[in-house]
Amino acid sequence: MVQKFTKWFILEPLIYEDRLHLREISRRVGVPHPTLNRYLYKLIREGIVRKEKVGNQTYYRLNKQHPLLIDVVSIVEKERVLFLAKDNLLLREIIYHLHKLNAEVIIIFGSSVDNIYDAEDVDVLVVKGFNNKITERLERKLRIKLHVVKVSNLYEINDTLKKEIIKRHLLVEGVEKCVKWMLGK
Repeated sequence: MVQKFTKWFILEPLIYEDRLHLREISRRVGVPHPTLNRYLYKLIREGIVRKEKVGNQTYYRLNKQHPLLIDVVSIVEKERVLFLAKDNLLLREIIYHLHKLNAEVIIIFGSSVDNIYDAEDVDVLVVKGFNNKITERLERKLRIKLHVVKVSNLYEINDTLKKEIIKRHLLVEGVEKCVKWMLGK
């Protein structure tokens, strides 16, 4: 079955990595090299991706100086949530109820991002807007356990937790704020 994707989908592995080889990008996104090359060429022409030769190896990196970097990464992050929630009813329900918190930022992170059905709990970071009644109702209704980390500001989070969040996350609310924080902008 052929999977539909956009050029933004190709950028996902490059966002929080320094640089990657074509084979590694291809492996991570599951797209054959020739198709990937076409999309990367378009992104290079747009100035979003840079190509770098080291010896006989070619690497690709996100252009961190692109004037619309935050917007581009925000699109990639939102597309990822839509893609993962498309066929995952439980994830869709969780996202729907988390939006009711009206928090400044909501991030689902950790092992539940990979497989929400097998996760023992769902790790959720909430900035300004935690409502215990909503989360308790969500836990009862969906029979899940939420592990909520509440902070008043993203910059309170220690480096270890930040690295874990960057590794596996879904940005539910406050996408641009999250992207700026994760990119160190």
